[in-house]
Amino acid sequence: MPNRSVEVLSDAQVTLSFFIDPQKLVVMEGHANVDVELHCQRCGEPLFKPLIVTLLYSPVANLDQIDVLPEIYEQLNSMNSVK
Repeated sequence: MPNRSVEVLSDAQVTLSFFIDPQKLVVMEGHANVDVELHCQRCGEPLFKPLIVTLLYSPVANLDQIDVLPEIYEQLNSMNSVK
């Protein structure tokens, strides 16, 4: 049976951003990069591959939480202005 292992060659480099978009929606955006070594199933030789992941997420508020949205909005704005 061929070796199907994956070896992680570097620490993951991750960035996350949190902001309010023009429609006043909270948005989380992120990127992650890591180098891995895979084993080719065809020739059995190692294959070096950078893995690049991008995410974009906007949570939906529960109507019960609608009263706290202005407070969250202010907190995120103050965090973004610190950059």
